[in-house]
Amino acid sequence: MGNSYDITVDKNFAYCTENSEFFRNGNPAANIGLSEEYYEGWGNHLGEITITNNILVSCYRGLSYHVSSE
Repeated sequence: MGNSYDITVDKNFAYCTENSEFFRNGNPAANIGLSEEYYEGWGNHLGEITITNNILVSCYRGLSYHVSSE
């Protein structure tokens, strides 16, 4: 999710396959990815994120967070 506000991620089963076609930089991707990106005239708007009761399996990272600035 990128630049989202007031989001709940709850009761999910997320997993990565062994298919390297879906890998990132030679590794499986993240189970849950957050991104805060800067947009001209708007800024960064990621906030109020609640992540609970999820099962995350076999990925390089369970949670990934990225920020970009101007």
